[in-house]
Amino acid sequence: RQGFRVVGFDISLFALRKLGTRLKAESLENVEIANSEMSKLPFADGVFDAVISTNVLHHALTAGIEHTVEEVHRVMNDRAEGFLMTLSEHDYKNGTGRLLEPGTYILTEGDEEGIVHHFFSEEELLSHFGKFGIISVQEELVPSEKGPRAHFHLRFRKGRAG
Repeated sequence: RQGFRVVGFDISLFALRKLGTRLKAESLENVEIANSEMSKLPFADGVFDAVISTNVLHHALTAGIEHTVEEVHRVMNDRAEGFLMTLSEHDYKNGTGRLLEPGTYILTEGDEEGIVHHFFSEEELLSHFGKFGIISVQEELVPSEKGPRAHFHLRFRKGRAG
């Protein structure tokens, strides 16, 4: 509604259909929808002024996380900034499910059964974003019945901080 050209993408066709329905109901025509896996973005180099990722990056093994961060860097232009929200190691689900590699589990029950979850330490998260300038990083802990829901909020820009 503020005039931005937006691209929404997901690997889930169900999620994209749901987004398409919402866009139609809201009469929003400046949003493109793309089906893609996050570590192979179907966009040209340097085309985005901003990247927003919420609760996506942690759904991969370490190699997939590294590829995804490289792809984000590739598609951002030199003035671009980004915002990322991803799981923290302090989340109550850390350590549940079947261990795939350090910090990474596939959940074995509940509504996210069968889904990979990686739980980041702040140090690890920042190490993945070493090519970027870090604007800010904050950990959010939200109390829940089962324990804290814990996420990092990372703001970054292409290029080094400065």
